[in-house]
Amino acid sequence: MSTSEVNQTRGAAAAVNAGSLSDGNGDLAGPLPEWWASVERAFQTLLTWPDDWDSYGAAAPRREAVDAARVLLTVLVRRLDVVEPYPSATRNGGVFLEWRRNGHEIDVEIESLTDITFAYENMQTGEQVCGESKSADENTALLLGLLEQHFCQ
Repeated sequence: MSTSEVNQTRGAAAAVNAGSLSDGNGDLAGPLPEWWASVERAFQTLLTWPDDWDSYGAAAPRREAVDAARVLLTVLVRRLDVVEPYPSATRNGGVFLEWRRNGHEIDVEIESLTDITFAYENMQTGEQVCGESKSADENTALLLGLLEQHFCQ
């Protein structure tokens, strides 16, 4: 991550209320997991996708959504030793982060820092948990708990 991207991430994080989407210190600097560079390349690639990238009229991924995904993921890795997610785009210009591990799947859709939804499924039992956040703090504890329980190293 370049210095300008770190500053951009810090600036976006400053917009988040002190609370669940904060590392507790208000500082998102520090070492990142080894897989971070791979995810950052995927984020940068998403920003090059044009409108209609899926040939069905999908909107190009928006910078706001990519930046929000970067901030959310930064907060998550500051709190948990989470495994690498698979980033992609949503049809409406958002970012999609997916984790699959040991029969568990969690999908997180990020439109902005104040518009995040997630769905968890235990593929063996069929258990499902969904959450929607219209503020920076809603459902973050539930998301963190699911990630910690099933997607940490």
